[in-house]
Amino acid sequence: MEGINLAKYLVKQHKGRQEYNPFTMIKVVLFTYMNQIYSLRKIEKAIRTDIRFMWLAQEEQPSHMAIKRFIDEKLRYNIKNIYHDVLNRIIELDEVDTSTIYIDGTKLQANARKLSFVWKKLL
Repeated sequence: MEGINLAKYLVKQHKGRQEYNPFTMIKVVLFTYMNQIYSLRKIEKAIRTDIRFMWLAQEEQPSHMAIKRFIDEKLRYNIKNIYHDVLNRIIELDEVDTSTIYIDGTKLQANARKLSFVWKKLL
């Protein structure tokens, strides 16, 4: 995340009491989306219970409403735009050759067990 201008994704308005650090909130939201946590209440719970989120949030514990207000009012663009900038920064730093990136059509199944596939009817 270092080297990415996150300020261009934030709306600069402030009213009322002091708010949470917006750069920290962006990192928390990106990390929760990366871990496939989309519910605001689950994000709040993760920040309170998971050590990775605690470290990332710098010991702050925003409520689900504070997270919603941040996403709705403070973010200027969609989260996908930030992901594109992060990807471009990784490509710059690691000199990734993007000509060999492709999808081969492999099918993967989560929670696959030994007998989870049924190929024919049982007698």
